[in-house]
Amino acid sequence: MQQGPTKTVTRQSSRRVSVIMPCYNAAAYVAEAVEDVLAQTHRQVELIVVDDGSTDGSADIVAGYGPPVRLIRQSNAGCSAARNAGLACATGTYVAFLDADDRWDHRFLETMIEAIEAEPNEDDDPRPDLVYCGWARFWGNLDNARPFVPQDLDARGRDKLALMLQCCPFPIHAVLVRLKKLREVGGFDRRFPPAEDYHLWLRLATRCRFRRVPKVMAYYRRHPNQQTADHYRPTLKRWRMLRDFVETHRSHLRHIPREELSDWVNDVFRREGYAAYSRWDLSTARRCFRRMAGMGRCRLDDLKVVLPSFLPLRLHQHLLLWRDAANRDEDVPAVMA
Repeated sequence: MQQGPTKTVTRQSSRRVSVIMPCYNAAAYVAEAVEDVLAQTHRQVELIVVDDGSTDGSADIVAGYGPPVRLIRQSNAGCSAARNAGLACATGTYVAFLDADDRWDHRFLETMIEAIEAEPNEDDDPRPDLVYCGWARFWGNLDNARPFVPQDLDARGRDKLALMLQCCPFPIHAVLVRLKKLREVGGFDRRFPPAEDYHLWLRLATRCRFRRVPKVMAYYRRHPNQQTADHYRPTLKRWRMLRDFVETHRSHLRHIPREELSDWVNDVFRREGYAAYSRWDLSTARRCFRRMAGMGRCRLDDLKVVLPSFLPLRLHQHLLLWRDAANRDEDVPAVMA
């Protein structure tokens, strides 16, 4: 991570930013996240850390910092409740979110504020209400980060909502947004964990212009505490969220044929099913494929993966091992690993 030179404060960079950091049992990482905020080259920052009932001493670590770090403690209620608690007391013009186990480039806020405050050129629409940047996933340290720069959702000729309905466009820590707009839409809807941020971006997209910053400025940490054996349940909740959004925002989606909307919403099970299949997560894949069949969403070329998902799990596993061994011209294993 490169720390940029301190920039002379200008009108654009004097805006106050409220950084909201939910924290739950992140004692191993929270100090790095706090230090990244305090090291920002943009200095007009309030950091609101909402400890969501941690039991590992996370809150004590945060309490050791003085202003501009503010600690709020609450009983465990989930990430969205923590973020909403931070929003309720935010005082900045803009808001950014950084989870307690993630990282920022030290020029993240400066760069994002420059983008949201930049004067439009002759071809531009008015200033945006939300800006987003590229990000990278990493294990351990930033030397092994895998960068990604998303597409420009508001480029001419593109249908922003149509693109966003097909996948979540960016992670929560790669965004800067006007506080006024967040309060207009009511913050995070707690009905849809862990897709509350995706739901928020969709609602904002119905009333806000977005702007892309084509630089990698945010870093998403992967670590063992994030791993879950159940990948089907988040997929089901994402599907329910998308279905709710489509039903409640039809006036913004009239230009999209109903069949296309149905495909984008219901294909979450196909996408996750094949992704799980490729990583040998048969439990998730089988549930997604069976769900597809129950919804009548199977295509002809899906049958080769959907039909075996109705077999007993051990038999399904053995068929896959037999297929792989046959492809390698090896003996078929007699016992499953």
